[in-house]
Amino acid sequence: MADLHLGYTHLAPRAPDGRNQRMVDFERAALAAADRVVAAKPDAAVIAGDLLHETQLYPAALSGAAEFCRRFTEAGIPLIVIGGNHDEAESEGRYNALRYLAEHHGVDLHLVQGTRDIAGVRLHLVSFRVISRALAGRGEIQPFEFSSEHPNVLVAHGYAPGEGVPEVPGDREVRIPEEWLTDPRFACVMLGHIHHHTRLREDPPVFYAGSTERRNFGEVAERPGFWLHRFDSQRLVESEPVFIDELGAEGLPRPMVDVQIDSKELTFDELDARVRQLISEQPEGAMLRVVLDNVSEEVDRQKARAGWEKAFREQGGLSFEAVPRTRTITELLDVQFEQPPLDISKGLLDFVATQTEELADEEAAEIRQIAAAIVSEAREAVLEQEEP
Repeated sequence: MADLHLGYTHLAPRAPDGRNQRMVDFERAALAAADRVVAAKPDAAVIAGDLLHETQLYPAALSGAAEFCRRFTEAGIPLIVIGGNHDEAESEGRYNALRYLAEHHGVDLHLVQGTRDIAGVRLHLVSFRVISRALAGRGEIQPFEFSSEHPNVLVAHGYAPGEGVPEVPGDREVRIPEEWLTDPRFACVMLGHIHHHTRLREDPPVFYAGSTERRNFGEVAERPGFWLHRFDSQRLVESEPVFIDELGAEGLPRPMVDVQIDSKELTFDELDARVRQLISEQPEGAMLRVVLDNVSEEVDRQKARAGWEKAFREQGGLSFEAVPRTRTITELLDVQFEQPPLDISKGLLDFVATQTEELADEEAAEIRQIAAAIVSEAREAVLEQEEP
């Protein structure tokens, strides 16, 4: 498994227990995955990075991570975890929640490069920061100590190109070295970081586990899941894909629908009717984003969008977002966006994230949590038509 992102929060209503609903979604998905893995009675479970969404977690999120670990320890299954870009800081020696899970909840944690021999397989473990620090000249990657008797398996967190994986400029991602991905001495390569469940390459077989829940609408087409691998004394014998939507957990993964409407030839009443029809067709608990292309100034009004959001929430939807792409921008400036500009609340959170990059992890996480709470309260006030 990889990229469980336990502790992730988003602008959404609260769950019945008072926690952020998306935090609960990610926890439920992880626990459903854990139960499926435990039922398979494996020799080990491996997390290829980003078990957690932050280096520091509030108790409400840390409790879910502890429960995830407990299900493996009670079953006597070693839980082997490497660090990802979210749950380990770039600066060395920083205490984080992963270390707490290792000290108190049985996690076999590897934040430095190393090996782990288990059940006749040698795991070569390389966390995200081992690679990123080496690329920045603050560390070195050691030669792999291959076993001549057992299958060698690489477990790493980073970017590797391939079918279904988005293309990025060379300096934008920490890349898995190509020579690792093609080394025939590896019986298998298990990767985390890209939230796309796939068998990326064949010789040697390279896998992305994918995430266990979708984080945003950029992942709307993804199918969350993980892999079960079986080895004999020499090689990988079988790889079984497992998907979260097959595990029987109600509402998981969270239904997520992304629709684009060309508004150029529509009156406001016609557009309003179309959006409300879309709203009525969505399953309970869904997240819906409507991208409005070529909207006029009459349509690009917060009041209209707030009305749609209120209607969506009243019928049991979880989160509604209307994203306008105005005719002025597309026609006069001849600009096209890879992703549409988002509303002011998303802009605020992006601004806060940018401004807290240089702060200590604990302080930055606390400020982001405060900003998210403010935006959530403001949205509720709009929906209830209260004065700000």
